[in-house]
Amino acid sequence: MSFAGSDLSNLVEQMTANLRDSSKGQPIGAACDIAREFLERFFRFGLALEREPELRDTPAVKRFLDGASGLLPGVMPGFFSAVDRFDGRLHMPGDLDWRQVGKFRSSLEFFTAYFGQSPEFELEDVDAAIRERAQYDGGISAESIPHGIPKSHWWWFAP
Repeated sequence: MSFAGSDLSNLVEQMTANLRDSSKGQPIGAACDIAREFLERFFRFGLALEREPELRDTPAVKRFLDGASGLLPGVMPGFFSAVDRFDGRLHMPGDLDWRQVGKFRSSLEFFTAYFGQSPEFELEDVDAAIRERAQYDGGISAESIPHGIPKSHWWWFAP
């Protein structure tokens, strides 16, 4: 499955718009919603780069990653709020299905891979909550795991 150039360009434009919107001093609730939307798109972006590693060297991807790095400091409160809400939802049985858990956690992993570890992402706490939840509510069939998910994204394969 190939990620068409126009699809990638559209995704990059949408993520850039998310970052610009979030950096405009949004109230924290709106900034959180924008961050969550960005992370949903970033999951698709990261997965596309896993499936087609040659995309990492394209000018569009390089421009996006360089430009996004400059916008991140102003948007991190929204990201912190989105991760905090996700962590809270992990403690509510039935609030998230396992595919949602996997996609959100993978988006954070892809984010970390491309932008570096962020103190706003308390991944140890999130991972502990995922491990706990996996004991009673985890796992999906192998066929339901998106093609291209790295084996290092253990949460897809839990419990």
